[in-house]
Amino acid sequence: MKRFLSVLCVLVVLFCLSAAVVFADSSRTGQSVVSDEQIQQMTQKMMSDDQIMNLIAALQNDPEVRDILNDPAFLQAIAGRDVDRLSKDPRFFKLLEKPQMQEIIKRVQ
Repeated sequence: MKRFLSVLCVLVVLFCLSAAVVFADSSRTGQSVVSDEQIQQMTQKMMSDDQIMNLIAALQNDPEVRDILNDPAFLQAIAGRDVDRLSKDPRFFKLLEKPQMQEIIKRVQ
C-alpha cells in the first residue's frame, strides 16, 4: 500500500508540475498543453534527484495530500490531465502552494 501511495504521489506531483508549466506558458505563449516529451523530461529529472524524491516522500505523509490521494475524482482528473477541472478545485491550488511542492517546481524547472 505504501508503494502504491508513493506512485500516486509521484503522479500527482508530476501533474502539478505540468499544470505549473501550463499556467506559466499559457500566459506567455497561449500554449495550454504540456507535451509528452516535457512530461518525460520532468519525470526523469524528478526520479534521478534524491532531494526531490525526499520532498515527494514528505508530501505523501501530509494529511491533506493523503486526502487528495484517496479521492477518485481528483485522481481521475490527474490521470486525464484535466487542468480545467482541477483549476476549479481549491485543494489543487493548496497543493501547489505547499513548500515541498514549491521546492520541487523550482528544482525541476
